Amino acid sequence: MKEIRDGAALTLAAIALSAVAFGGISVLPSEKGILEAAVSVDGSTEWYFAEGYTGPGFHEYLTLLNQGDQEAEVEVAYMTSAAMLPPVTHRVPARSRYTILVNSDAGEGLEVSALIRSNKPLLAERPMYFDYRGRYRGGHVGRGAAVTSDRWYFAEGYTGPGFDEYLTLLNPNPFGCRVEVEYLLKGGGKIRREHVVGGGRRYTVKVNDDAGSGLELSASVAAFREGSEPLLRAGIVAERPMYFLYSGTVDGGSVSLGSPVLSREWYFAEGYTGDFFYEYVTIMNPADVDVGVRLTYYTDDSPPLYPPIVHVPAFGRETVMVNTAVGWGRNVSVRVEAERPVLAERPVYFHFIHGDITVRGGDVAGGSWPASAWAAAEGYTGPGFREFLTILNRDTADAMVTVTYLLGGGGEIIREYEVPAESRRTVLVNEEVGESIECGMAAKSRKLEDPQTPLPVVLERPMYFMYGGSWGGGHVSTGYPGD
Repeated sequence: MKEIRDGAALTLAAIALSAVAFGGISVLPSEKGILEAAVSVDGSTEWYFAEGYTGPGFHEYLTLLNQGDQEAEVEVAYMTSAAMLPPVTHRVPARSRYTILVNSDAGEGLEVSALIRSNKPLLAERPMYFDYRGRYRGGHVGRGAAVTSDRWYFAEGYTGPGFDEYLTLLNPNPFGCRVEVEYLLKGGGKIRREHVVGGGRRYTVKVNDDAGSGLELSASVAAFREGSEPLLRAGIVAERPMYFLYSGTVDGGSVSLGSPVLSREWYFAEGYTGDFFYEYVTIMNPADVDVGVRLTYYTDDSPPLYPPIVHVPAFGRETVMVNTAVGWGRNVSVRVEAERPVLAERPVYFHFIHGDITVRGGDVAGGSWPASAWAAAEGYTGPGFREFLTILNRDTADAMVTVTYLLGGGGEIIREYEVPAESRRTVLVNEEVGESIECGMAAKSRKLEDPQTPLPVVLERPMYFMYGGSWGGGHVSTGYPGD
């Protein structure tokens, strides 16, 4: 089992305090190294997913991308709140995308986490489509964790009317873990709770009950070996599923893998403030002092926009509505710069209309960093699905992005996209690969005028869908970055 050890995530704030506020440091080397250990464009031989459910009205999948030239042998172990199930084996062909239906693989009616092991590096994601309690229909997609960590952070969270928020915890260790959850509230203030997760088990916390109702809140999750004296840190995996009825009319769900690190800089490629789209940026500040945060907005029709600095209280959470900051009807990407390490996420709620598709829903994306290589496992252009690729080029030079779409069953399609300096570009993947295609993707970015020089960009993959003809919604993935 791979783990971020010795409280590495906890030391990042102290390391970053010496940095100059809003200085030219885009990513601190210590932060970048730890996060790259957790996610890599080249893939991993282990993947962890804390969230998963195969109960009534839920269809769960695992999508695997094999970018290599050899077949991969894969073993999936599923863990419930009561037991670890016997592993199931799969074979993923070379240079292809592969799909597993977890309802068939693990069985029906389970709250289930997953551990994927492979003899070749793979990328993995987890799409889920649902009818939650007969009230909220939609879908969400989760990134895998390639390592465990003793600390996970979540910027977004809400337990107001119509919202059900959860934390799902996977303890893959052979021993029990004591998990401390610290909720940070809008305006400042903390709520602390403790839970015990058995070895090789999955555990679910309903945040509405744990923290209380009617709260805008962030969360910090820390894990320790149960019964250890002095306390020994232990690696787990944490995710945050949410199901909602936004503004009384928009139903759906979202999920986010926690971040094992904080940073002074975060990026979001996707974003839209058109009719019936409501976009937010939520910022978590776990420090004991207030933090100033500057948001820069990049569009496809104007120079960057620089609204006033936002102040996030000590031990607090703040919410920014992007529609108000940039105006309505714009494709927009966001750069978040903070005086001290923070975490940022981007919730969006929408009524999406495109051709013959009209759906309501929402999604949440965690922040990422610019990279010259990207890859993602999930992708589908079947009936009722619209897949997009959004690209942010925050550089002062124009970029050329080469995307290789790897298809289910083998085969690939290569496309190139120019992205002007300090701008955002949107690609409709259905038009690039055709309809009814399962596809992962791998991307490389270079300077347009100097193709030998890498140029870091930020990518996301939004999808909107009418799953099975009746469950409408949307989800988004930031994929996996690399150099």
